[in-house]
Amino acid sequence: MEATIENTFGAIQIGSMAATFLFGIVTLQCHVYYSSRPKDPRILKWMVGVIWFLELTHTIFVAYEIYRTTITYYGLPGAVTKYPGFAAVMLLGGLITMLVQNFFALRVWKFLPRPYCYVGGGCIIASTVRCILSIYASVEGFLMTSYANYLVEFQDYLTALLAIGAAIDVINAGSLSYFLFKQRELAFARTTRLLDRLIAYTIRTGLITCIVAVTVLILFQTLAPSLISLAMYTALAKLYSNSFVSALNSRRGFKEELSESFSSGVSYPRFAGADTAAESRVDGAKSTHAIPLETRTSNSTRNDLLADGPPYREGVILKEP
Repeated sequence: MEATIENTFGAIQIGSMAATFLFGIVTLQCHVYYSSRPKDPRILKWMVGVIWFLELTHTIFVAYEIYRTTITYYGLPGAVTKYPGFAAVMLLGGLITMLVQNFFALRVWKFLPRPYCYVGGGCIIASTVRCILSIYASVEGFLMTSYANYLVEFQDYLTALLAIGAAIDVINAGSLSYFLFKQRELAFARTTRLLDRLIAYTIRTGLITCIVAVTVLILFQTLAPSLISLAMYTALAKLYSNSFVSALNSRRGFKEELSESFSSGVSYPRFAGADTAAESRVDGAKSTHAIPLETRTSNSTRNDLLADGPPYREGVILKEP
């Protein structure tokens, strides 16, 4: 595709507006989190704060590049041959993506039984390596003489980074969904409804970021040397941050449904971080047709990085007779 004003400066102008809008949503999500979760583990609070600060810096560099291309070089589009602001955006985006992907991968590693948990460990390693490679690509972006030369040298490299990022999202969400589907086969009818919600929630946390990452990859391969893919990439980090903070904020609904489930005498998986210590037995009536049921939860309180979903190893799911 031939580069024009519309698909270069116009594209990044639209991308910057989308990124700024999403940053506003991230800020609102963070405010809701700190207002409603004062007792969360300190490491989670720090992680939310670090991600918000990275997003703020990310937004500043996006705005800087827009100002540079539209004001500093106003009327001189041919003079804009490189984009140092977007090199910084790539660096910050790589850090944000690693933090969020590792958070969800740690959920897989910590709460799925063997051998499923090893998938999470592999995703943590892959995401960390991808972040290191992104830092290298961003440093080369700072040093590049022109964006066109950078594409010639690093197109395959950047393609691999985008593909790995999308694959990690699919694996994180897919492994949890698969395990929940397997548990669904053993569950009560009401437990099944909760598991359906958990499956939808798990898919939702990785679906949007995966779709956008794949779209960026396709656009990067088909529409270079335009900046359409770069414009969409500026919004991708915001989607990761929104996915992370919204996951933390959505825990209350699951905990309320879990409490209702325990009050009904049906055993569901316990949410991580819940301060629950209970062991009860529901004895059947003296009729010969009575069926005894047992509900149990473990006596533990954990300050961990999950705190947004159930520890599947400890849940007791009973099958209907």
